[in-house]
Amino acid sequence: MYKDIFVEEFQKLIKDAGIRQKKLADAIDVSGAAISQFMNGVTLPTFRHMDIIFSLLKTPADRAYYIKNLLAYARSDNKEGKFSTFNRSLLTMRHNSGYSIPRLSSRIGIPVGRLNSLETDPECTPTEDELARLKDFFGCSPDEFANYHVLSNAFRCADHDTGIPKINYGDLLNYDGSKPLYDYAKKVFRDHVPRDFDGFLDPVIVEVNAEVLGFPYKGILELTLASRQPLGFIQMTLSRYPDNVFYLEQNEQPKRSKKAPLWSMPVTELKFIPAEPLQ
Repeated sequence: MYKDIFVEEFQKLIKDAGIRQKKLADAIDVSGAAISQFMNGVTLPTFRHMDIIFSLLKTPADRAYYIKNLLAYARSDNKEGKFSTFNRSLLTMRHNSGYSIPRLSSRIGIPVGRLNSLETDPECTPTEDELARLKDFFGCSPDEFANYHVLSNAFRCADHDTGIPKINYGDLLNYDGSKPLYDYAKKVFRDHVPRDFDGFLDPVIVEVNAEVLGFPYKGILELTLASRQPLGFIQMTLSRYPDNVFYLEQNEQPKRSKKAPLWSMPVTELKFIPAEPLQ
C-alpha cells in the first residue's frame, strides 16, 4: 500500500517540476526505461537517486523528507515485522491529515528526530505525554490510535472536514495572531470549501465586506490566506493594524500605515462578489 502512495507522490514531484524523463535519467545515471519503471511502480529508486533528484529539482526539505519516508515504507511493504503497528498507524494518520514530520513537530512539540523514530523504529514506543499529544491532535483514543494502520479506511479517528475552513470578518477581529490562523479557523469556522490546495500552506478563506478594505464598490471579498507565500504568486498580504484597521498591501509598495502591523498573512487568492456601485 505504501508503494502506491510513494509512486503517486513521485509522479507528482516530476510533474510539478516539468522536467523531461531523459534529463532526469541522465542526472541519476540510469536509463530512460528505469525512470519509466519508477513512474509506474515497477521498480523503486534508491535513496541516493532521490537525493540527486531532490537536489536537481530544489525540492523543499519538508517535502523531500516526507517522500523519502514513503520510500522507506514502500521498500518494507513485503518485509514482515520491519515496522510495528504503531509505526504504521502514525505514518498513515499523518499522511491522511496532510502533515510532513517537521510541520507536525512544530504543531505538537515533539522533536523531528523523535517523531521519525516513532514512525520508523519498531522498538520505539511513545511516552504517555507523547501519546497524549498525538491523540489530542488527531482527535482519537489511544486504542484507536494504536490500531489505526489500514490506509484504505476512512480517517475515522476524527471528524475532519475536508477542504478549506471559511471564516468571516467577526472571526478575524477575534484573531490576535498568537497562533497559526489555520488552527484558529479550524475551531471557529462556520463553513468549509471542498477543494484541493497545497497542504503545506494551511489555507483559510476569509469573507469580508469589501468596504472594510477600502474597495469603492459594495460587495463581498473572499480572501484565501496562507501560512506562506507560494512561488509565482503576487506578493500581497492582509495586515491588521491597531484599532482594528485592515489593509491589503503589496509587498513592493509603501505600507499604508506608519504603525507596525499586529499580524500579516499572505494572500494567495482574491475573489470579489459585487452587489451594487456606491452612490
